[in-house]
Amino acid sequence: MIDEALRAFLERGCAMVVGTASADGAPHAQRAWGCSVVGPGTVRVLLDRSDPVLREHIDAGGRIAVTSADVRDLRSVQLKGRVVAVEEEPRPDDLDRCHRHNDELFADIESADFFPRALTERMVPPGYLVAVVEVEELFDQTPGPGAGAQVEDGWT
Repeated sequence: MIDEALRAFLERGCAMVVGTASADGAPHAQRAWGCSVVGPGTVRVLLDRSDPVLREHIDAGGRIAVTSADVRDLRSVQLKGRVVAVEEEPRPDDLDRCHRHNDELFADIESADFFPRALTERMVPPGYLVAVVEVEELFDQTPGPGAGAQVEDGWT
């Protein structure tokens, strides 16, 4: 499901948003702070540990959508799946990836949009937790005629 090209895309400094829903369908969105691919259908996503709504949603049913977009060219992909584990404390390699993710993302935003890095750095949450996600579906979300199409034969 997740090939090497998609792995490279997901693990760089993309703008990331996660979407969840409560048991009764109320939606919630929040930023994510890095992703690592740990298998062909499994990712680790760093989330803001101080968001009680996000935590309630992933504990209640685990359904999640993770959208990653390159701010330089708007190429984007959405992963849909289920949270199969929540880790309260990120591992050192998770935090290393998070720092690299943020550094790349903030540099890209400053370069593409001329938005000062000092301002984007204010978005960083005070702490993280890790959601381990089993990916069930992939969708191309790049603006254009193919937006929304399911990705089945690899990411190009």
